[in-house]
Amino acid sequence: MKIRLGNGIGEKKDEFVPDNCTVQEVMALKGLTGQTVITVLNGAVIHPETRLKEGDELELVGVIYGG
Repeated sequence: MKIRLGNGIGEKKDEFVPDNCTVQEVMALKGLTGQTVITVLNGAVIHPETRLKEGDELELVGVIYGG
């Protein structure tokens, strides 16, 4: 299925992902396992176990630590 994937800084592109996959599975496909990421689906912060559907807009926003 096709979703719109963004990186949290304005860059968005269409991506094809497996049907009925979760946000967490998309993160794994993108190599984002073990990183702190805020997941935003269609404008709302959601849990990574949320299932995606055709046409969803997903933002994977990396969290930066520092002081």
